Amino acid sequence: MLKILTIRQLLIAFATFSSHKSTFHKAKQGSSAAQCLLGDIFLYGRGEPQNYEKALIWYKKAAAQGNAYGQNSLGWMYDQGLGVSQNLIEAIKWYELAASQDYANAQYNLGHIYAYGESKKQDYIEAFKWYKKAAEQGHVDAQYNLAHLYSNGQGTEQNHVEAAKWYLKAAEQGDVSGQGLLGTLYEEGLGVNQDFNEAVKWYLRASEQGDPTAQYNLSHMYAKGLGVTQSYVRAHMWASRAVEQGDLSAEPMRDFCALKMR
Repeated sequence: MLKILTIRQLLIAFATFSSHKSTFHKAKQGSSAAQCLLGDIFLYGRGEPQNYEKALIWYKKAAAQGNAYGQNSLGWMYDQGLGVSQNLIEAIKWYELAASQDYANAQYNLGHIYAYGESKKQDYIEAFKWYKKAAEQGHVDAQYNLAHLYSNGQGTEQNHVEAAKWYLKAAEQGDVSGQGLLGTLYEEGLGVNQDFNEAVKWYLRASEQGDPTAQYNLSHMYAKGLGVTQSYVRAHMWASRAVEQGDLSAEPMRDFCALKMR
């Protein structure tokens, strides 16, 4: 059956075609920004069929001109094995070139390779170094991972004060895991003064974003009346939400509260 496009759809299609045509022209003329844009178009299939090999070609052209975004994107292609065989050595090479230009995403990607890469690449000291550089530029995922390294003493001495500091920075940017863990630090008094009100505040923020662990922890606070008015009804509600999302460890709390509500 023939599909009839609306005038709006035709206008959007024409605008996309015109925009891509202009981008192709600029890229062929040597614009590294246009080359990166073409790389993105082919990587994500935006207005063109997804094609990792073509994305790789354009990122290479931009990277060769010293474009930090292109270098980081090329590193990502090698890191993930997209359009090319996976090669962590090449990934690190291009990430480092972008990171040397203070490109935060590349610094984070380097940290991730060293923290979670193949065993021969795992190096928590290097991970700490690169996460810290990215975190200091406001990279939220780097802030969370830096806090995690401080909390566990990986690549640096264990320091709960610094962990709390960086979890807070991530949490303030809306990072749900950072919010939940910050709640735990306040509940237990690790790196911060114990403060049940603050614990509830951060558990609630994470819970409202759907974090089941935070929801379970929040149900515990309501059941015990820590930082909030004691309420088995609210404790049951949050435990139930946690269970609904697959946290079966919250089942005993849910059932306990259900009994208390009778």
